[in-house]
This record gives sequence, C-alpha cells and structure tokens, in this order.
Amino acid sequence: MLPTRMFTPLQSEATGAQVSHWRLRAVRALALCSLLALLVPCCLALFELGLRFTMVLLILLCPLWLPYAWLIWALRSNDNTRAVKKALAVTVGFGALILILFSYLLVEIPFDGNREPFFFFSLVVLFQIALLVCAITTYYSMERQPGDLQTLTAQVWIPFLGITVAAMVFPHLIHHEDPRYEASAVSSLANINAAQTEYARIHPDKGFASSLAELGPKSGEELIDPVLATGRRNGYVYLLTAAPPDPSRHVTQYFVTARPQKYGKFGIRCFFIDESGVIRFTAEDRAPTAQDPALF
Repeated sequence: MLPTRMFTPLQSEATGAQVSHWRLRAVRALALCSLLALLVPCCLALFELGLRFTMVLLILLCPLWLPYAWLIWALRSNDNTRAVKKALAVTVGFGALILILFSYLLVEIPFDGNREPFFFFSLVVLFQIALLVCAITTYYSMERQPGDLQTLTAQVWIPFLGITVAAMVFPHLIHHEDPRYEASAVSSLANINAAQTEYARIHPDKGFASSLAELGPKSGEELIDPVLATGRRNGYVYLLTAAPPDPSRHVTQYFVTARPQKYGKFGIRCFFIDESGVIRFTAEDRAPTAQDPALF
C-alpha cells in the first residue's frame, strides 16, 4: 500500500489545490490591522460625545469596517480553496477601494499641521498597500483552476464599481473653491495684525514679533491659536516677514502673506497685510505685495 502524501499547507479536498498557512494568516492579520486603524481612532475621538452617539456613527460607517470583519471570518479556514479564493478576490477589490478613497482624502484635505488625522489616514493607506500585495501574492500562489477568472470578476466588480462612483462623486463633495477658505484667510490676517499690536504693547523693548511662532502658545504668549502659529490653516499658508530691527533693536515693520496651499483649489486670491492693518489681495498666483489693491 502506497504511503499517503503529506503537505505542509492544508489541501482542499474538493479541488486538490494547496493553500499556504502563513500567507492567509498574513492577510487576516493585515485585515485586522486595517479594521483597528479605522475603528480605534474614531472611537477615541467620539467617546467624549457619548456611547450612544459613537455606536450610531459606527453603524453608519459599517460599509468601511464591516468587510474587514467578514474577511477575517471567511479566511479562518483553509479547507475550502474555492471559498478562500473568493475571499481573496473580495480583499483585492475592497482594499483597492479603501486605498483610493483614503489616498484621495490624504492628498486633497488640508490638515493644517494636525498630525493625528494625517497619521491616521497615512496608516490606513499603508495597511491597504500591504493588504493588497499580500492578497494578490497569496491568490497567485495557489494552483490555477477552471473558473478562477469568473471567481475573480464576480467578486471584485462591486468594489470597483464603488471606485468609479467615488471618483465621480468625491470631487463634488469636497468644495475646493469654497469662499469660506478665503474668508478664513482674511479673518486670520486680521487676527495676526491684532496679535502683533498686542505683542508690541506687551514688549515695548522688542516691538513686533518676528515670526508667527512668537505669537503662539509655545512662546507663552497665546495671542493666536496653535494651528495658525504653524503657518497653515484652512487651506492657506501664512508667512510673516519682519523688517530688520532699527538702531534701538525694535522691530517696527512687518508684513504677512496668505496664499492657497493649492492655487485654484483652496482659493484663487492671495492676501497681504502689514502694520497698517490694510488687507490687500491679488487674484494672480504669486506673493501679494503692498502695491496690490485693498480688499475693503
């Protein structure tokens, strides 16, 4: 009697194709990491709003995280190769959808120096790249069988349809030329001007501040908020330029410019203000100057 052949990977009784243990475990681990990357930051951010509100929002966001939970469950067993291939095909389609969604948001949303949301979006993107690579290599490491192409197309057409719909809808959901970006820039320049006046009053031996950081909380002044002190806020970049100190070491002149992070997307006007308090603007994609027309 011939000895029974032994395989390190489990073998599907129905098809005879080998399935690698460690590859599927890697896919499940990355699906779990993706699930946690989506749920944990949301729960931590919303927990202060109340458990009931958090649960409602998690239910509304279930199309983003529920497929990961299903993938973890579907890949728990290796003994059905056809089911494993279907789950891997769904992983490829859904992972591509989430990768494109969060990559788009990562590029288009102005984070204004907020590291936590930027880190969260980046982490989701990195997990999707690793998940896609692992799922694709696992799928193609398995023995080819009749019907593989039908299995793949039958499982990924819905996620890729979602990609197509998202590509058409998202640009309209994120209003790049929202006038609120420009209104926020004008308001921020007025705040900086008021902060400079107060700074010069508090420090008569110095005069005006030489940088936005000197007006922010890290310097101990707290004359402007910490986001504005970084020089980025609501899609605009702010640059404070101070004139050289006079013979008595006082800074008596300065100007601040505000330009869109992406001209034509977050705004089409660039703004200027100096110690006079007059806000000037230009609709050209360049640094505004004191020679540009006054806004008011």
